[in-house]
Amino acid sequence: MIVTMLILLGFKNTIRDKIYNFSGHLQVRKLTFNTSYETQPVSLESEFYQHWQDYEYIAHVQEYTYKPGLLQHDGEVYGIVLKGISAQFDSSRLAPYLREGRFIQFDADSRYSKEVVLSTKIARTMHITLGDERMVFFIQNPVRFRKLTVVGIYETGMEDFDDRQVFCDLDMVRRLNGWDETLTGGFEVYLK
Repeated sequence: MIVTMLILLGFKNTIRDKIYNFSGHLQVRKLTFNTSYETQPVSLESEFYQHWQDYEYIAHVQEYTYKPGLLQHDGEVYGIVLKGISAQFDSSRLAPYLREGRFIQFDADSRYSKEVVLSTKIARTMHITLGDERMVFFIQNPVRFRKLTVVGIYETGMEDFDDRQVFCDLDMVRRLNGWDETLTGGFEVYLK
């Protein structure tokens, strides 16, 4: 019975750590009753974001936003949710789950990176390998699309992430949404 309890507690801790690594201990975002994956903008000039270092129990804060899209290849489409992240993203938290390739490189000379990291499930379903370029369509008015390059493939073993989450540059999502550089979808807070 003791061994069973220890195994269950270890399993619980592993799942908890995976969730925290992908979304932070806390998420600060605008309250909305919309059930869409689309996030509403909040300001990077907020008091919290400007002074998070003043809180001794906070280890790291990073900005993010979500944008639903359709990944297209050879007439097939696959619904995904792009998670826009910035250069402040702590990619070391993703490293244990990266199966192939590398993480997104943010280029200061270009407006935004056209690189993405997706899951093994999405890669298998859509017949994608590292270096492939794929079109992603965004259902908005007007409909927009971007050609993105796959530079990394991750696997968590958790369906909520592996079924749909794709990492991309936050600046690309800002441009698609018509946001300026002072807006983001929210903040992921990592506690000490």
